[in-house]
Amino acid sequence: SEIFSSQFKMLTKLFDCVVPPGRSPPMAGRAPNATGVGGCSAKAIEERGLPIQQCYETAYWPVRTCLGAKNEMRKGGEQRFETLETHLRGRGPLSTHVKMNLQGSE
Repeated sequence: SEIFSSQFKMLTKLFDCVVPPGRSPPMAGRAPNATGVGGCSAKAIEERGLPIQQCYETAYWPVRTCLGAKNEMRKGGEQRFETLETHLRGRGPLSTHVKMNLQGSE
């Protein structure tokens, strides 16, 4: 998703209900966000003393939600599932790029 942000200037919504935010700087909201053009270059990262791991030139939003067959809560209300249709509703044709990384249990 960082590549889509930096190279293609795409806004990003990161959906993940599996990885603990402490293990993912973007999901915890700690990755550099909306740095602007060139803000994630090696030189810019070095000048600000940031780790090079993840950086977003355009805005990203972490969303602690899984995608599923229906909108529901699971595991005693600890995991929220919502449909892809819910998140694509109202978007025009060819207006959204979807990249999915499946964990194997979906």
